[in-house]
Amino acid sequence: MQRVNAMKLKYTLLVMIILVGLYMAACSKNHTTVPEADYPKKIIGRWQGEVGTTKEKMSIKDDGTFTCQTYSLSFIANTHSQKFVTGMFYGKWNINGSMFILTITGSNNEQIMDRIDSFYINSFKMDKIELKGNNGITSFYRKRSFWYNKDERW
Repeated sequence: MQRVNAMKLKYTLLVMIILVGLYMAACSKNHTTVPEADYPKKIIGRWQGEVGTTKEKMSIKDDGTFTCQTYSLSFIANTHSQKFVTGMFYGKWNINGSMFILTITGSNNEQIMDRIDSFYINSFKMDKIELKGNNGITSFYRKRSFWYNKDERW
C-alpha cells in the first residue's frame, strides 16, 4: 500500500512540475521584446489602456483599420457630469519604424474627425506596449485575448 501511495505522490509531483514549467514558458513568451521589424504583425489584436483619465479599448485589424472605444475613469465624470461622452472612433493605422500612426476617418464625435495622431513606441512586448504621444504623454496598453461589452461594435 505504501508503494502505491509513493508512486501517486511521484506522479503528482511530476505533473505539477510540468504544469509549472509550461506556465512559466507561456508567461516568459509574453514578456519577450518584439523586434521593430515585427511591430506591424504583432500589434494586430485587441488592446486596452489608459491615457490620463480616459480608458481605451482598441481593436487593430490586419487590414490596416482600427476601432477605438474611449470612456472616462473619473468617478465624477461617470456619475455627475453630462459633458463627457463615451467615444467611438475608427480609421486606418500604419507603423513606420517605431512610429505608430492613426488616421481617424470617422467617429461619433465630430471634434476628432479627419485627424492624424502619431505615437512613438517606447517599448513593445508581446502583451504590453508603451506609447508616447506628440503631447509628451506616455500611455500603456495591454493586449487582450477577448473582452465583451454589448455596446461595442467590432
